[in-house]
This record gives sequence, structure tokens and C-alpha cells, in this order.
Amino acid sequence: EDRDQHIKIGLEHLFREIGQMYEAATCIDDKEHLKEYVRYFPNIAARLLIDGHPVELMDGDAAHVPITWVKAVLREVVRELHDPKVFVLSILGVQSSGKSTLLN
Repeated sequence: EDRDQHIKIGLEHLFREIGQMYEAATCIDDKEHLKEYVRYFPNIAARLLIDGHPVELMDGDAAHVPITWVKAVLREVVRELHDPKVFVLSILGVQSSGKSTLLN
């Protein structure tokens, strides 16, 4: 019972893995087979972003930025919106420093 209280898997964990799979698929030589499975990942993430759902594009726990994944998702956002002007706002700070207040 105590063990179950400490295990939490959120949607952000799924998006981290999807980003990693996309990055791995773009790095291998035989891309055709894997591309078949992952080529829609950026479009799905972009549509979720456009619909207002939070999508974790980078792994905040490991401070890893999957550049290929981020570029692919943002490229799809621009394509879906038919507008090359997409602005990204990011707030960094220590816990309880008023980041959410600033964004509101």
C-alpha cells in the first residue's frame, strides 16, 4: 500500500518517451522501418498543444533537450496554424518563486 503512493506516472512521462523514440528513430541508418511508426508523433503532439493540452517537450528532470523532437513539434505547430509566427514563453525559477503568478 505504501509503495503505490510513491509511484506516479503522468502524461509528461509518456511524452518524454515519445520524444526519445522520435530522436532515436531519426538517428539510425535504416530510417524507413522506424519512421513508419514515429513520423506522426510530432503532428500528434502539435495538435495537442494547439488544443491547449500541456505537452512536455523536454525532460525537465534530466535537463535534456531533444532538439530534433522540439524542432519537429514546433514545425508541425506552424504548419497546422498556417502561420510562421509562433511564440514560445518559458519561465524558469526555483520552487515557490512566483512563476505561476507571473504567467497568470
